[in-house]
Amino acid sequence: MGAEALSRGAMFVLGVDASRRACDIMRANWLQVNSGGERFGIVHADVRTFLRRPRTAPVFDVVYLDPPYDSPIYDEVLSLVPDWMAAKGQILVEHNRDRVLPDRVGPLELVLHRKYGQGELSVYRRAATATVAAEADPQT
Repeated sequence: MGAEALSRGAMFVLGVDASRRACDIMRANWLQVNSGGERFGIVHADVRTFLRRPRTAPVFDVVYLDPPYDSPIYDEVLSLVPDWMAAKGQILVEHNRDRVLPDRVGPLELVLHRKYGQGELSVYRRAATATVAAEADPQT
């Protein structure tokens, strides 16, 4: 997804993965589609550890979460991501269609899900009341 975002003109893409091999593949792929300038970063880390750090990067409009389908980290990562999101940002979560994700996680609410074969894509956004508070926060 990061390569696709870069090829379509994303200002910046950040990839986080616990696998060194996955990071190397990501870097090679993204270098092929990056059209000038340093428009991406890759972090070799457990995403939960990364998201717990103080945010030093700008917030993101789109967060794409695609851990292995059998991974236990979905709920925890969903609870950590809002601090990294723009007020009107969204989180796209790819998961096995047998996994039931919650309708709400902190300030996030499930607004859409689509099934594709054995996979499913769920989309979260800030709930209306949470968006108002986030827009008033000068750090977001």
